[in-house]
Amino acid sequence: MVKEKPNSTRLYDSEGYRRRAACICTRSELENE
Repeated sequence: MVKEKPNSTRLYDSEGYRRRAACICTRSELENE
């Protein structure tokens, strides 16, 4: 996982793919449930 900014951690999902924060939140909730 590559981190460009210290606050960009949310931009990366558990698999390490680059995605938008909004998409991450939605996918994370769906995958967790």
